[in-house]
Amino acid sequence: VTAGVSGIYDDDDDVAFWAGGKLEQAILTVMRFRNDPDYRPTDEEWANMANFVATHGGDVFLRGYIYALGGYFRGDVISANGYKIVISPEDEYSVPSIRMYDYNEEELFSISLQYGLGGMIPSISMFDPSSSDRLYFRPDSMVAEQKGSDGYIYQTQIMGGRIIMVKGSEIVWDQNMLPK
Repeated sequence: VTAGVSGIYDDDDDVAFWAGGKLEQAILTVMRFRNDPDYRPTDEEWANMANFVATHGGDVFLRGYIYALGGYFRGDVISANGYKIVISPEDEYSVPSIRMYDYNEEELFSISLQYGLGGMIPSISMFDPSSSDRLYFRPDSMVAEQKGSDGYIYQTQIMGGRIIMVKGSEIVWDQNMLPK
């Protein structure tokens, strides 16, 4: 038997439906992922696990593609292939975001919303974890940020036709300083 329904319920991790493997393989599939949510089975490991399992608690484990016309996710959607892409309906600032991380869990890129004077505005940020350099884009500005050898954060800001350079919190150059 390589597919079935189970009415045995002791806890939410018990297999309710399975396909593409024996019941024992379905149980193994649930155990592997429940013990380590970041578990990434090799092709050989998948060969000894069920391809589809749904538990009584509502968790679904699937090897294969999902084809859908639409859908809704209430929590994070995480793609893990060494690099990680996280789609969050609500991040730590209570706004939706898409973030990309490298192998060391260092953030490389994000698209999110920020609170602006007129409400929520989009923001795109890029990060270089090896140097702490950052680049931010918003509809009203662009900021390039670098940490200097003196420990200060240096920024070049372009805002509404104005360019300024900042060292720490001090404006060190402003295009308005130029003679007209």
